[in-house]
Amino acid sequence: MGNRIDYKTLRPVGRQQIRETRCLIKEKDKCGKILKTYLVRVIVGRVPKSKVKAAQKRKRSKAKKKQNSIKPETIQNAGFVFLVTSLTEENYGAKAILELYRSRWQIELLFKCFKQLLKIKTIRIASPKYARAMIYLWLIIFLITERNLITCKITLEYLQEMPNITTWRKLKFS
Repeated sequence: MGNRIDYKTLRPVGRQQIRETRCLIKEKDKCGKILKTYLVRVIVGRVPKSKVKAAQKRKRSKAKKKQNSIKPETIQNAGFVFLVTSLTEENYGAKAILELYRSRWQIELLFKCFKQLLKIKTIRIASPKYARAMIYLWLIIFLITERNLITCKITLEYLQEMPNITTWRKLKFS
């Protein structure tokens, strides 16, 4: 209707898990002139109860690090995922959009692991075929590394239980 949206009205209420609203987003230039208007869907889903406290803790911690005060609404909103999409209802329901977002986030976390554990600084992509091959290669290296770490951890735990092995030998093994 051309009014600003109050995010509180977008959140699911009662036992509702997902709430969806259609909105118009106006793209403006520096002078405030409207360039384009987009019809979008705002989908708000509840975060699982087991993860709400961790999300609220992260919000508080981030505010504390920046020496900012945190609004009560921010703590309440930590229990929800707010998504804006142009994907149509005919092709993707609200639940499917939330699942797509969760899947995308898992992929982001995997790439983060690639970059941190495998020390990949830049990803150079010449073609889709090359990109696919590189991702498979990184997955294989990542899985081998993870398997070796798990094997090492299990072996070290086993060595801890053996009283006749010296600390030096345990450290040498690790």
